[in-house]
Amino acid sequence: PRKERVSPKPIKPEHFRRLLDAVEDEPKWKAMFLLALNGAMYPSEVAAVKRSDIDLDAGTLSMERGKTGVPRVAVLWQRTIDAIREYQSAKPHESEYVFVSQTGAPFSDNHVSRNFCKRRDAAGLPKTVQFAHIRDRAYSAAYNAPGVGEKEAKVLAGHKSGMTDHYVVRSPSVVAAACAAIERHYLGDTARPVVLEALT
Repeated sequence: PRKERVSPKPIKPEHFRRLLDAVEDEPKWKAMFLLALNGAMYPSEVAAVKRSDIDLDAGTLSMERGKTGVPRVAVLWQRTIDAIREYQSAKPHESEYVFVSQTGAPFSDNHVSRNFCKRRDAAGLPKTVQFAHIRDRAYSAAYNAPGVGEKEAKVLAGHKSGMTDHYVVRSPSVVAAACAAIERHYLGDTARPVVLEALT
């Protein structure tokens, strides 16, 4: 049978900014939404990020995509780093995962999605807006940005990019331009430079 046509539904930049404003006083959700956009992640993927996957001093993320085992990398924006540090300071915990519930347990994708919907409604956004749309827009913004190729967008999203996946270690520096393009698209002139130290 013919496969159903793929129809990505990217979140609008103004909707994301309203969502971010709605969680300004909630460090955990601010950090989670920024990291999801920064790294082009679905709910289950951002929930699976471990402390060992991120280096806040270097400003990088390196992990395997749980669904496929394909490596994914990202250069973290300064605003993402600041948000994660604020969350860690406000809600310290001992879990190996970055984001945990009030009981200290790792989040599930359903838990992340339900909490997203609560904050979406508080921001007055349409109920058609879903967490997955953050990932759709991030990937589209990177893929379509001038100077960013298909390979860079795939590496950011944790997609297979060819035979080199078996032989080449994916470096965050490969996706620096893609991550910067996503931030510009969503946050415009307020975007701050991405951190590029320790990428070589």
